[in-house]
Amino acid sequence: MLSELKKIPGLIPSELKKFSRPITIGLICVFGFTFGFTFGFGSFLDLPKLWPGGIGIGKDKSVTTTVETIEKDKQGKAVKKVTITAHNDGKTLWDWGSLLGVPLSLVILGYVLQQQQQKRAEKLSEEQRKIADNETKEEVLQNYFDRLSVLLIDKNLIALSNKSNLPKITSIALSNKSQLSTITPEEQELLDSSLDVIRARTLSILRRFENDAKRKASVINFLIETEIVGKSKLNLSQANLQGADLLAANLQGANLQRANLQRAVLYHTKLQGANLQRAELQWAELQWAELQGANLQGAKLQGAELQGANLQGAELQGAKLQGANLQRANLQRANLRVANLQRANLQRANLQMTELQMTELQMTELQEANLEKANLQRANLEKANLQGAKLKGANLERADLKDIKWNSKTGTGVV
Repeated sequence: MLSELKKIPGLIPSELKKFSRPITIGLICVFGFTFGFTFGFGSFLDLPKLWPGGIGIGKDKSVTTTVETIEKDKQGKAVKKVTITAHNDGKTLWDWGSLLGVPLSLVILGYVLQQQQQKRAEKLSEEQRKIADNETKEEVLQNYFDRLSVLLIDKNLIALSNKSNLPKITSIALSNKSQLSTITPEEQELLDSSLDVIRARTLSILRRFENDAKRKASVINFLIETEIVGKSKLNLSQANLQGADLLAANLQGANLQRANLQRAVLYHTKLQGANLQRAELQWAELQWAELQGANLQGAKLQGAELQGANLQGAELQGAKLQGANLQRANLQRANLRVANLQRANLQRANLQMTELQMTELQMTELQEANLEKANLQRANLEKANLQGAKLKGANLERADLKDIKWNSKTGTGVV
């Protein structure tokens, strides 16, 4: 019955539960009716009853009782009266078990079927919820695209952004300045207010898509393609981009201060000059990412994958890079003062002229790393592996070199 009810269009599991309770009650009534009929109506229909002698497991026995009495009739004569009573001995537990087996089986079977139906209903409910949630999110995303598109076209934001950026245009472009006009205060105010609206809507929709990495990526890619990030310099600080797939995205110069980029896919992503101060990049995938001149001061990069990443001239002062993978990364002239690189992997990394004063480098893998002219004053290199590292011109004044690993290939010429 429940399987048929589930086929009714529009019937949801919460409504289906209204039918399951009466079915259970009905099965209990069947059991009760059978039991009551046997004990109650059985006395009128001369059915076997559970006499005291019927306890145990065994076969039924016919019992005949003969009672002889001597009574006097009306004349006072003695008359012999014989009363014979015949009955069957009571049903045994075995018999009652057989008798009650059918309704009991029906109750158990009904309960099992009900549980199965309930599980199916819950599964169907979950599937319907996911479908509804997916449709709602898709509708929200499309609405976001539509509203921003209207705003871009109606307010002509990209043109205003070009005007706003005019002082930053190269000298070659300035030669054609006659074709361009500087932005007016009214236009600048319109641009700023429009970008504030876009920022508010963007942060809101990213929060709504908290566990939806795919749609987060769609939002950011839309902003990139419409040049809101590039030309309009949209502020994305504190944005929730956890787990977002931004493979090879162009986020040059983007403001991502304190943004949540944990476990984000940033493989080959262009982040030159981006502001990532105090950003959360734990376990992010930044292999071969372009981070030249990026600001990563105080950023959290524990466990991040940075193999082959270009961090030339990047600001990493106070950054947390414990356990990060920086194999073959280019950190030339980067600022890593007071950064924490404990147990990080810097094999074959380029650290030429890098600032590493007071940096934590305990148990760091620096095999064959290029540390020529690097500043390692007061750096903690305890138990670091420097086998084959190039240290020509490096400054190791007052550095902690306790229990370091080195070999004959470890560079000489240390200051």
